[in-house]
Amino acid sequence: MKRNGLYSIKAVSELTHLPPSTLRFWEKVFQEGLSPVRTVGGQRRYNEQNIALIQKIQKLKEEGIPISIIKKHLTPVGQEENRHGDPADILADSLVNVIRDEVYRFFAKDGRTPSHPPTPGELT
Repeated sequence: MKRNGLYSIKAVSELTHLPPSTLRFWEKVFQEGLSPVRTVGGQRRYNEQNIALIQKIQKLKEEGIPISIIKKHLTPVGQEENRHGDPADILADSLVNVIRDEVYRFFAKDGRTPSHPPTPGELT
């Protein structure tokens, strides 16, 4: 139910087709951006920005992107959007990190490793 521009957890669950337990879990994981207001009785009330963030997380999850990667790259609602909001950018950044780690392991096998994993600039 929508009241004063705010939605109950049940209404958001019905709108997004996500169980309330998932919404509560995401609230803990994405504390900086997903923090519904609470009524005097402690019930959650989600605003339009909360719902937009939930839908964005949901879309990224459907793309197969893990929560840990989504959390790392999503900006809190109300802040300037960064380039990492796009699923392709999130995946590309993740692949860069995986490749960097593999290159580091490769150099480590030959004892030629730097004191830290190489950055993309060090590889060119």
